[in-house]
Amino acid sequence: MLGVHNVCHGSLARLATMHTDVLAACENRIADAISMWYIGRVKHIIKVEVLKEYRLCLEFADGTTGTADVSRLVGKGIFSLWNDYVEFRKVQIGSSGELVWGNQVDLCPDALYMMVTGQQPDEVFPSLKLEAALA
Repeated sequence: MLGVHNVCHGSLARLATMHTDVLAACENRIADAISMWYIGRVKHIIKVEVLKEYRLCLEFADGTTGTADVSRLVGKGIFSLWNDYVEFRKVQIGSSGELVWGNQVDLCPDALYMMVTGQQPDEVFPSLKLEAALA
């Protein structure tokens, strides 16, 4: 009887390993699909240059370029960090294509894209029209 137990236990262990491998593969495919969906919806900044008077020259992954004037934000709430122009010049591109200033301030790339292009949300993301129509 002990031999049957070992055979069954071994089979269960192999089955559990296979299940874990399949689950991991599925999780990876789901993560990839979510990433592709997210990338298709979010405008990623790939280049930033600080200009005078709190303006930023931006380039997006889709080739769009332009200037965003963020001067109206200076000194308001968390943007008081920018009262020191040296701090403002420390802008970097974050891992999701957003602009970041350390761990204190970040700006959404979608909002900056609309600022640069003058477009409205439903122009940048046409699926919003469809989603609103279905609501």
